[in-house]
Amino acid sequence: MAAVDQESEEMESKVNQLPMQAVDRAEEANEKETDENEENQDEKKQNKKKKKGGAVQTWHTSSRFLYILFFVQPLSPSSPSPGSSSSSSSSSSSSSSSSSSSSSSSSSSSSSSFSSGSGDYTPQAVAARLQQALVCLVGTLGSELILAKLRHYKDNFGVLQTDVEGAPSLLLALHQIDRIDDSPCRCIFLRASSVLGALAVPRRPAASLVLL
Repeated sequence: MAAVDQESEEMESKVNQLPMQAVDRAEEANEKETDENEENQDEKKQNKKKKKGGAVQTWHTSSRFLYILFFVQPLSPSSPSPGSSSSSSSSSSSSSSSSSSSSSSSSSSSSSSFSSGSGDYTPQAVAARLQQALVCLVGTLGSELILAKLRHYKDNFGVLQTDVEGAPSLLLALHQIDRIDDSPCRCIFLRASSVLGALAVPRRPAASLVLL
């Protein structure tokens, strides 16, 4: 009788365990499905983020940088400033004789425009004066939004790093600089390129004038 009772109890326990095992299997299957769905959703979200990140990265890529090569020409105290030179040239064009003499003098000045002269400006002074010119042109907030980094300055030749949006304002600021460290000078724009190494490559004169 004892053996029969044990067998009956074992059978009852097995029968009671059967629906629980089925429920456990169903729950495990449901959990696997939910896990797979969550993983698929996470992958889709990551792919969307990668696409968005790639678009933002191409917008701020280094190819949008623009490098500007310029020259700082020291002037004597009697030399006209960049603003007054245009008015003097317009007044001299009234007579034919004065126009011929002004053309000869302009050609001689252009040939000597890249001489180092007596000006010895430090990179810090050039960068500070450029920042002042930007503030006068676009204000304090505008100057903070414009990228104007002096990458190199030696022997009165400088290289500025900016972007496409800030290049026009930066060129205007360079044109407005009339003195550095209380000594008269003018900044001459030479050429611009999106590749830093391309600034040393000779180009046609008309190619740099288009950027103005």
